[in-house]
Amino acid sequence: MTWLKKIGQVVLKIVGIAIGDLPILQQLIPQSPNVVAAENQVGALFNIIITAEQMFTAANGPDAKTGSQKIAAATPFIASLLESALAELPAKLKVQDQVKFKVAVTQIASGLADALNACGE
Repeated sequence: MTWLKKIGQVVLKIVGIAIGDLPILQQLIPQSPNVVAAENQVGALFNIIITAEQMFTAANGPDAKTGSQKIAAATPFIASLLESALAELPAKLKVQDQVKFKVAVTQIASGLADALNACGE
């Protein structure tokens, strides 16, 4: 069983877990606002994947084979977060090629899920 499947099952049992929220440590480590914002966005990307896993596990059970559906469900949320991040860059970038962007975001979503699955059994 992968890490994402396990987290989906755990959340079915326990509601309201804050993953990676350690405010005491955040207060002890001084960081610039840009670093904090980037960390929050990276955390948000992972949380989108975790949320998709939790939703599909709740709807379909822990053994459902819905990996591509989970990625498809997470992709619009990741795209939105990335578009916001691009707009915050000094160059204020905007997506010009939507098709290429969607392919890239799908690859990012898949990579994030793979990264989480690599975090343990």
